[in-house]
Parts: sequence; structure tokens; C-alpha cells
Amino acid sequence: MVFTAILVVAFQNCSLPAFTDSASSVQAQQSGDSSGQPYDGKIYVEAGLCPKDSTNIRSRIVLDTKTTGHVVREDCENIEPRRITSAEFTVEPVLSSQLTYRRPDGQSVIYLAERPAILIAPMSSWYYQLAGVVGPRTEKVTNVDMFSHTAASIQNLKSSGSVVLCNFSAGTVETGRPDASSFVAADRGNTADVASEQWLDTRSANVRQIMLSRLDRARSIGCDGIDFDRVDAHSNNSGFPLTRATQTEYNQFLAFAARDRKLLAGLKNAGDLVNNLVDSFDLAIVEQCHQYNECGQYQPFAQKGKAILAIEYTGRSTNQCSSSSSSGISLIFDTAALNGSNYQTCL
Repeated sequence: MVFTAILVVAFQNCSLPAFTDSASSVQAQQSGDSSGQPYDGKIYVEAGLCPKDSTNIRSRIVLDTKTTGHVVREDCENIEPRRITSAEFTVEPVLSSQLTYRRPDGQSVIYLAERPAILIAPMSSWYYQLAGVVGPRTEKVTNVDMFSHTAASIQNLKSSGSVVLCNFSAGTVETGRPDASSFVAADRGNTADVASEQWLDTRSANVRQIMLSRLDRARSIGCDGIDFDRVDAHSNNSGFPLTRATQTEYNQFLAFAARDRKLLAGLKNAGDLVNNLVDSFDLAIVEQCHQYNECGQYQPFAQKGKAILAIEYTGRSTNQCSSSSSSGISLIFDTAALNGSNYQTCL
């Protein structure tokens, strides 16, 4: 029995956000991507509402080459990526926009290609401010606190042509946030490194529903993408038995839910999970990778033609700028207060 997928999300690869749901528009672009490799990074999706998390993507396959790839989501379940080869799938030869996959249960499923949402080019200039008033910027990307903005202020930021990322913590509850009371006692774990934050049990259905609501708000106010903060609870003393596997699954849940809402998905830190998550996320946002000698962990994003936006909480360093430039990393500098008062850039 063959099931035909419906293309649920389509992105154009251009300098400014331009979203479309037109299958014909997407198919016209499938002969190649920004790196000139017609298969690398292509994502194939099977549509269908998943009752568990209310996302619209039932299954997802990512191809690494014309003959190899991996399954990262199947029958609404996020899975540890399972390698597949050309013996298990067939790609439509002309536009590479359709893939037939023979599932382990013997069924064949037809998937349609979803254009990777790479709206932020490598080495794009960017600005990062979470505190204080932010006005229109000339940088290609502006990263701001979601809760501090309205549809009007986001539109103002976008008036200069900047892609706007909206930041919120997806792994902690922060005192004072408007939805803080929605997190029940069982969701809350140990205090994080900031006294006003507690780690969350990211396995909780309630936590996930709150995150879906936040994504709905982000889309409604006009955010172009999300800077998912605090998505590395597995490497912190959260108070819950969270592991690399549970964190990978949760982060994939966030990325899929963001793409369902036509939002770019930004992975914040979590460098040890990059190899498993690079195909699910559209860009990386990295803090202090030079200070902790971790910049190399994010190279899979550069290799996929995706942006790495990095910040060091120090003064400008010429050596760090040079190293970042050669690694495809867009580096800026500021204080940890992130109020823009000490912002400096390599570009």
C-alpha cells in the first residue's frame, strides 16, 4: 500500500524571509541547493497530525548523499537517527523532489522534499540583545528576547531588512515570565546557574505544550526564527534523569514544531549533540566556544552551509576573529548583560 505525502512546509533560499506553500515553487528549486549538491541536506516529509505533540509531520528522512541518509522521525516518534541506503529508498531522478522509502514493516511511503530553511547565510552579520530597548539594525540577523516584543516591535526590527530570531528558554522556567505559573511543581527541578531559573523536566507533556504555545506566539508576532536557549539540561545538574538521548529527542521535537510553524530553528550550544541535530536545525547560536575551546563542535553546521552565530563575553579579539572567519563562524563580542552597551563585531 502506498501513501502519498502532502508538502507541509516550503522555504525559499534567499537573503530575506519568503515563505511559500506552493509545491510547484518548491519543485522548481530542487535541482540544487546553496552548496551545489542536489541531495545533501534535502529533507523528505510525510504529512499527518501527530496526536502526541500536535506537530504536523508524521515522518522525516534526511539524505546525506544520493545513496545514503537517515530516518530521524517515524510514525510521530523521534528516533535515534537510523542509517538507510539506496537499497531502502528511491529518489525521483529529475527534480529529486520525491523519494519512495520502503519501511521496515514492508510498506512503501512516498515523501516530498521540504526545502531546507537556510535563510541565514554563513558569515552573516548579527546583533544579539536581550535586555533594554532594541531598534532596527543594519545587521543581517537580529536576535532578541521574545517576551519583550510585540508584533509592532518585531515589524519595526524587520523594517531594516534584518531576519529576526526570538530567544526564549526551552529548558528552564524563569521567574517573571507571563507563562511561568503554567509549569507545575513536577516540571520544576534544580535551580540553574541563575537563581531565578529552574531546570525543567523536558520529558513532561505539560512542558512541551507550553513550548508549543510559545512557538505559536512567536509566529503570531512575526518572528522569523527561534533561538532555543537552555537545551543542554542533560549536561547540567537538572534534578531529573535526563540523558543525551532524551535531550536529542526533545531538541528534535522543538525543531520539528518550529518548522511546522514556518520558523527557523536555532540550536543554542549543546555542542556534544550537534552531529545528531545538525539536520533538524537551521543554524547554531553559540556562546563562548573560544573560551571553552568548543568551536570545532559546530563545524557540521558550516559543512552543511548553515550559519554559526557565536558570541564571546569579552572584548574584541583579533585572533578569535581570524580563527572564526576561517571556520565559517560569525563572531561578535559583548558583556553577559547583553544590553548592547559593549557590542563589537569581527565583520
